[in-house]
Amino acid sequence: MVIIEAMSHGKPIVASHVGGISEIVQEGRNGFTVENRADLFAEKIEVILGHTELLDRFSKESLQIFRQRLTAARMVEDYLQIYRK
Repeated sequence: MVIIEAMSHGKPIVASHVGGISEIVQEGRNGFTVENRADLFAEKIEVILGHTELLDRFSKESLQIFRQRLTAARMVEDYLQIYRK
């Protein structure tokens, strides 16, 4: 839920590449997924912070993905469609 919350505030994401994370963190679109190692997290954070245009693009994409796919209303509607089937 923390990743979804961050995206709702238009934040770029660096997250562990586990489970369904790659479904919401789209590599190179709104952030990066990495192995669960501190050095890899630090490297990707430095890349984002060192490139203003990348930071801006990831931020905008995070918010767009959130608004299109991850709002509470959207999730409720998706679940209702599943139950109706």
